[in-house]
Amino acid sequence: KAVSGHTIQIGKKRIRLVALCALQPGQPWWDHNGVKHDGGLICKNALGHLVNGKKVRCRIYKRYGAYGRMYARCFVDGEDIGKWLVRQGYAVAVPFYGKWYVRDERYARRKVNGIWRGRFSSPVEWGRQVGRQRLVEIYKKRNLGGNPDEMTLEDLMDALKLGWEYGKLLDPMSYLVDLDFELFHDVFSFDSLSMT
Repeated sequence: KAVSGHTIQIGKKRIRLVALCALQPGQPWWDHNGVKHDGGLICKNALGHLVNGKKVRCRIYKRYGAYGRMYARCFVDGEDIGKWLVRQGYAVAVPFYGKWYVRDERYARRKVNGIWRGRFSSPVEWGRQVGRQRLVEIYKKRNLGGNPDEMTLEDLMDALKLGWEYGKLLDPMSYLVDLDFELFHDVFSFDSLSMT
């Protein structure tokens, strides 16, 4: 099933689709009339429409990243899920992690598909901003410091360490944490698992 616009769950395994980024839960998207929508929900619904109830196969690139998720390219009925999402305009390519979907993003922009029919912030940048706000909240809750405008990089790193120390407090922060992403070239197939 789709957990977000770029994460699926097969059984108990959460899999983050690699080399792309969909709008985040709660991230605003404005349609051509200027009406604000939950862009993350739009992207999640598109992914759900493609995968829910279907058999999905994945090639794992990193076994466990942030929040216990695996990073993978996944396929349904032989179609690359990431390619479909980016080409239909429900995610943007993130070439830093792999250049598979760069042409598909150009196609989606040219055809004005999906989220390209409106306005939105880069989901990677939006995630970083939300992540920084969460770090500041964590930092303040732990009674470690003051005004976010006065925080240094060292303060932020301390807050990040605290987040790791206190478990899954950083869930919305996947993009800050993903900066250390490395591709592993182990290949696995979930032949026996199907989406329910």
